[in-house]
Order: sequence, then structure tokens, then C-alpha cells
Amino acid sequence: MKFFMYKCLCAFILLSLLSYTSYGRQQKQEGPETDTLSNKDRVNIAYGQIRKKALTYSVSTVSGKDIIGNSVYLSGNSLFGKLPGLTLQQSSGEPGNDAPIFFLRGRSTMATNQPLIMVDGIERDMNDVQLEDIESITVLKDAASTIIYGIRAANGVILVTTKRGAVGKLIMNGKVEQGLLSPTRNPGFVSSGDFVKLYNQALSNDGLAPAYTPAQIAGYENGDSYYYPDIDWRKEVTNNNALGTKANFDVSGGDKIARYYVALGYFHQGGLYKNSDRNDGYSTGIYLDNVSFRSNLDLNVNKNWTFGLDLNGRVYQKNAPFTNAPTTWDMLYKYPAHLFPTYVQNGVYGGTTVYPNNPIGYINSSGYRVTNNRAILTTLSTKYDFNDLLKGLTAGLRFSTDNFYSNQEGYSKTFGVRELLGQNPSGEPVLSALIGVNGDLKTISTGGYPVNDVQNKRNTLEGNIQYTPELGINHTLNTQLIYHQDRLIIGSESPYNYQFLSGRVNYGYLNRYYAEIGASYSGTEAFPKEHRFGFFPAVSAGWVISEENFLKHNNYLNFLKLRVSAGAVGNAGVGQRFSDLRQYTAATGYNFGSANAAQAGLYPGVAPNSNLTWETAYKYDAGIDAQLFKILDLSLTVFYEKRKNILVSEDALIPGLLGQDLPNINAGITANKGLEGSLSFAKQKKDWGYHAGVNVSYATNKITYLPETIQPYSYLYQKGNPIKQPFMLEAIGFFNSDADIQNSPVQTFGTVKPGDIKYKDQNGDKIIDAFDEVPLEKPNLPNWDMGFDVGFNFKGFDVSAFFQGQVGRSIYLGNAPFLFWPLNNNGGRINTYANQFWTEQTKNTADYPRLTTLENKNNYRESSFWYVNGDFLRLRSLELGYTLPQGLSKRARLRNARIFLRGMNLFTFDHLKYTDPEVLAGYPVMKSYNAGISLQF
Repeated sequence: MKFFMYKCLCAFILLSLLSYTSYGRQQKQEGPETDTLSNKDRVNIAYGQIRKKALTYSVSTVSGKDIIGNSVYLSGNSLFGKLPGLTLQQSSGEPGNDAPIFFLRGRSTMATNQPLIMVDGIERDMNDVQLEDIESITVLKDAASTIIYGIRAANGVILVTTKRGAVGKLIMNGKVEQGLLSPTRNPGFVSSGDFVKLYNQALSNDGLAPAYTPAQIAGYENGDSYYYPDIDWRKEVTNNNALGTKANFDVSGGDKIARYYVALGYFHQGGLYKNSDRNDGYSTGIYLDNVSFRSNLDLNVNKNWTFGLDLNGRVYQKNAPFTNAPTTWDMLYKYPAHLFPTYVQNGVYGGTTVYPNNPIGYINSSGYRVTNNRAILTTLSTKYDFNDLLKGLTAGLRFSTDNFYSNQEGYSKTFGVRELLGQNPSGEPVLSALIGVNGDLKTISTGGYPVNDVQNKRNTLEGNIQYTPELGINHTLNTQLIYHQDRLIIGSESPYNYQFLSGRVNYGYLNRYYAEIGASYSGTEAFPKEHRFGFFPAVSAGWVISEENFLKHNNYLNFLKLRVSAGAVGNAGVGQRFSDLRQYTAATGYNFGSANAAQAGLYPGVAPNSNLTWETAYKYDAGIDAQLFKILDLSLTVFYEKRKNILVSEDALIPGLLGQDLPNINAGITANKGLEGSLSFAKQKKDWGYHAGVNVSYATNKITYLPETIQPYSYLYQKGNPIKQPFMLEAIGFFNSDADIQNSPVQTFGTVKPGDIKYKDQNGDKIIDAFDEVPLEKPNLPNWDMGFDVGFNFKGFDVSAFFQGQVGRSIYLGNAPFLFWPLNNNGGRINTYANQFWTEQTKNTADYPRLTTLENKNNYRESSFWYVNGDFLRLRSLELGYTLPQGLSKRARLRNARIFLRGMNLFTFDHLKYTDPEVLAGYPVMKSYNAGISLQF
């Protein structure tokens, strides 16, 4: 198979001096036509561009101008709600770890749903591109638009196109902005006085004696920062705000021989931790600095031959405490406010034997680590136009080599604490001996080398032939053939290899009828040698109804098009490579020989799966695009996808008597369907203008086949439910008395008492157990994702706002137990989320179960009680700007000058209201207030 692919590449080279340009100069898809839509109104697609009028796919595009109004440090965070069909999930607010997770049209598989991301035609990380360098972002959603990528196209494709130079005078742009960042929300906890009273209440609920006397309670209520502390650990170790800075400068221009775009960018994203510079020679603060460089150069050797050289570099350094952020923030939520003072003596941290990790010391006295990342991305391309030989024939080559390096350096140390035991007769504090050790700094390097020292490399080679003959004014034809191969090496792992040979033929007739067929023969090394390549076809068609005589000359419907597509594409990212091979695992412990000693050896691992293959997605789309009154654009698409060969466990099919670890098999089947719509309008007069737009996406999926153990009740099967559908007990209130417990079904998760959660007996067997867990609530990925944009400008002033919302998702509070499960296992603080805990006096109005200091598996388990409606609407950005009059700018020798104020994530409307609905715990999601100036010379 490999020999065949190389023969195809040689054929390309023999046919022409193959060349290829990057996406910024992507070749045209049709010959010139005259129509109501501008020929410049083009959309980036896989390996080319196409006029919007002739588009027969399901794609969505956002320009760089539409996302530049975001003060974000990673480019991916500019896309929330911007593109119909694209859903983003925030995973953290930590600097450097706040990259979003992408989903195109929801979930279709139990494996990865991550779309393929291509930056200027090469698979790269979108976040390695500065936001200011982006020309446009296009998402390819149906089979026809993604068919070129074949075996890797099932989850959709995101195309990022960077800016390039154009013929014209030198243009210089500079922008600087300063931001003040703060958490969107900080969860609240009860004071020390309330805590000790509630703790006594919990002990009473457990039938135990109180731990705090009335005098002690009064001491905590009256407040004494030393003997009766009331410490909010979050406030002690974090500031209310952090600073962020961004600066970008670029130059572009050129002539008929050479064109260039060169940019330099810098950003600093500050963190929240306090007093991080108290150590000599190093900081324990969390912050990152990033410097990026880009140079996109295009050169005309002669009228037919062009070269392109793209260079992109990024140097990234992140400083942080030695302990990771999730562990640190869990501690801030876990340590009650009354336990011990911050310091018991000058420079001596307070603590106890049970709680020895003083949060201040944990951040400031445990050492630090520095993460260093470096990326160098290079692309060389060439294109030759064979018009002198055969009009409409172009061909080319592209080669890219990317290098990534990352490591961590730093030092760790230990610190000790002393416990405040009381007072001696003279009123002086009595302290324990040192708990722990005040250690010295120790390097985290191994053998003198940094830890997590990894270098990744990716090499890509592509060849392209395109033929676009001139067939007269009534016909257009475009044919394209593409060869691609790339190899990714990640550290010492076995290389990841991909190859494809793809092509498409697009035909247009009478400027109104369009059809395209495409196919890809593609493969990867992850599968058995005899089954590494697959064939993937797709077809699409479009009918521009507004070009028909009965609509052509009306004054209100300027454009109307119907489009349909169908095809099959693959997903090779099933998560398991080489599982077709027999695996052996090294082990010791088998005793034999005269000494009867354990000997090293191998034992069989997971059984091989000789039929391992990729997932196949069968996709069907239909859509309508229209323009009314020359200002109102609308689009609507419906889609259906059937995903087969999903890798799932076969343990349910084969009994454990086999005595062998079983491989996963390609047996799962899912269905995914939905719709996408967008509506926008804009109008600009001489001194004023306005615009507004809305886009909506809906996707719902279900599992149609999954090997499952035979269940006694139909509701226990995952089949028929959405992917990642939560199964849980259904809470129906609290037990209010011992008699209530006696007269209810037996709950088998431990001894229950009045005030514990009562569950519904789903099968009527008078026992509450795992057979009563039913599919309730919704997965965390929403069914609906929406964006709404509105703006107005008047004589240099402009104001705009962008809202993003998600509907049809649930939040499981059990994912943040230190926040929502108070005193769980006799640990943790008590939140203010609960309005009223259950007691005998509050049993008719309580909204939270009884407090307990003991383990309570009945209450603290997955049930409908711990699920909250996850719908939200967030004001993603609000901006006010002023552009200086041209006359004033010219006096300052400027082409353009603008100042702006911008807020990000300012308000969120949701049902939770206690913490952020996207990131419950850990380093918080941030809002920001930004001021900046942009100049053009």
C-alpha cells in the first residue's frame, strides 16, 4: 500500500513542477462569473476557496475582525458562541491551562470528539497563533466539506487562516491593552462562629457530644484572630485582582514580486496568589509570559511561479507554585476557618497534626516550578501555473516541519507548622513542637535534567494538482487531486503516521446548479497492516433558486439557495493503537527453581483485536441560505449522522471464566441529529450604522447499539440514551422521622437517619439499590448553543456587546465535593449554598440534608438531588470605542487611531448562582476590564 502511495506522488511530480500555496493564497474553485454576489465573497475550504454562492457544503466562517474584539490570551477562547455548530467548554481559568474543549455538532462517539484543527493547512494548535494574526476561522461540518481528510474527518475540521501581505503600501499596526482580571464568582462559606455551631449540630445528628462549649462559640462569634480565628483561606492567599497585558505589532505590504506579513506579539497573564515574592531569588506566583513571531512571505519568481515561506515561533514560560492548582484550590475549600491562625509566631505557620498543610505555606513555602515551552513552525510552498501549456492547470508542493519542546524546572521544599494548644496561666500561648520539617530547596530535576522533558516533531509533505478549464459562461468545472503524508513524533512514542490521496470534482451550470463529488483514500499506522487504509466518498449539490427567471428580478429576495450533501468519513482517534498485536507485560513473582525464588518474566496482557478499525460516520445534510433586502442574511441547516464501529468493551459479551483481559471491539453505534441557524443584518450610513446577529445550534444524540450485560430492567441499559447520560437515584425528599424510615423501602447504602435523602423505589421491590438508578437529568454538554451580537456606531463612537448561552445541560455538584458536600468524611468547610440544613425544627423547610461528621454513603452519592440546571447566558464581551477623526489622525501621521474599553465575562445569568456554571471548582474563570489603543501607520 505504501508503495502505491509513493507511486502516486511520483506521478504528480512527473505531471508538473508540483506547487502549493498556503490557505491565505488558496486557489480558486471556479472560473470567473458575473452574478449578484461578489466574486471576492469567498470562503476557505479544505485546500482551496470557493464563492459563497457556489458553496454546497455545511460550513461556517468568522473573520478575524469579528473575533479581535476579545481580550483573551489563547485564540481558542475567542470562539465561544461565534460559529453555529461549534460548542466550547471551559475547563479551567488557570493561566496557561484555560484552553477550551471543542465539539462540532455535539457528541457522536464515546471516543474523542475533538475536531481536526488545521492552521494554514497544517495540523497545529490554534493557540499557538496570536489572535491578531488570524484572517479567518472556518468550521467544516458535513462529509462533503471534510472529505479530503478522509479517515480523520468524522469529528469535523476547523480551518485557521492567518494574515498575508497584499500588493500595496507598507501598513503598520500596533496595539497595546492592559487588563484587570478577577474571578467571575467566589464561592462563600460560613464564618467560624456559624461553623462551630453547625458542627455541634452535626454531632448531635450523629448522637455524639458537642465539641464546642458555649464559651468557645462566643469566642468565635466575638472574634479573636489568634485564639478564635475566622480565616477565609481564599482571601488569605489570593488577591481580588490580577493584571494582564497584551501588545502586538505587525507590518504588511508588497508589490507584484514580493508580499509580506510580519508580526510580533507579547502577552503577560497574571495570577491571583498573594505574597508570592517573599522568597529570595524566586517567585511562587502563578503567571505566564508569551512571545510569538510570525512571518508570511510570498514571492513571484515569474508570472507563473510563486514561492511561499511561513515562519512562526512561540516562546512560553509559566511560573507556578510547586503544588498544582487543583490541589491548592481543593485545600482552600477544605480547611475550615476556625482551625488555626495563619501564623502562631513570626514566620511560623499555624497548623495541626490533622491539617498540617497551612494553605499559605502550601503556596509560598513549598517551592516553585517553571514550565518552558518552545514552538518553531515552518512551511515552504511553491505553486506553478501551467496556463501556457494547458489553461487552467496549476500544481504544487508544500513541505512543513514543526518542532515543539517543553520541560519543567524548579525546586521543592517542605515546611513545618506548630499547633496552638491553648494558654498558660500567664496568658501566653502554648504551642506544640514543630509538626513537619522546614526543609531546604531541592531541585526537581532528574539526573541534572529538567523533568517532563519532551520534544515533539511533525513533518508534512503535500502535493496538489488542480485543473479549472474555461468552458464558457454557462459551465464551470474544477478538479483537484491532493496527496498528503505527515509524521508526528511525541517524545519516545512510536511515530504517528497519516497518509491520504484525495480528490474532488466540482461542476456548475448556468450559474445556478452546482454539484460536487469527492473521495479520499486514507490511512494510519494505528491499525493492522492489512486494514490501515479506507475509501471515503461524498457528494453534494446546490440549487441557487434566486437565479431562476421567476425570482431573478424581485426586489426583496436577493439570494436563495438549497443545498444537500451526503457521505462517509472516518475517525482514527479511537484511543488505542496497535491493539491488534499480542501484548506482554513484564512482571516478577513467579517462584520456581531450587531456591523457590521469584523470577522476572512476562505474562500475556490484553488479548489482541485483529479486527481493530476506525469509526465510520455516515453524514447527511440539507440547508438553505438566503439574503433579503440586501441587508438580512439567514441560513438554516439540518443534519443527521450515524456513527458505526465505535470502540467499546466486550466484557459484557464474554464471561470472566475465559481468564484473559479482553480487548475493546468496534461494535458501538450512535445516532446524532440537529439543526443550525444564523440570522444577521447590518446597515451603514455616512455617520452611523448598526449590526445584529444571532446563531443557534441544536444537537442531540443517542446510543443505538452497545454490548451490555443483560439487565433485569429496561431502564438500566445505556442503549437509547445520550452518550455520557448520567444514571442516578431519584431523590424524593428527606426522611422526617424514624417512622418514615420504617415505612419506606430499605436503602442499602448505610444506616439512614431522619434528615437523610430519600430515594424512589423504581422497580417496586422495597429495596433501594443499584437497580434503582435511572437515566435522569442531562449530560454536561448542552443540546443548544447560542450567540447574539449587537453593535452601533455614530461619528467615531462605537459600542458592541456579545452574549453566549447554553441550554440543555446539567451540572453535577458532586464533581466539587469540597464545595457542596459539607463535612464529608469529617472534612471540609460548610458552604453558604445551602439555605437551610435539615433539623427537627427545619424539616418542613430544609433544602439540604442533615449535617453529619460521619461517612454518609447514602447522601453523598450520585442522585438527582445533586444535579442543577446548567443553562446559562453570559455577557462574553462589552466594548466601547472611539476612532479619531481622519483629519486628526493625519496630523499625527496616522492612518487610523482607536481607543477602547472592553469588559469580558462581566455577567452570567444561570441557575447555580453560587460558583461559575462552567468551572465549579479549582482556579476560577476570570472576568476582565481592559483598556487599549490601536494605531495604524
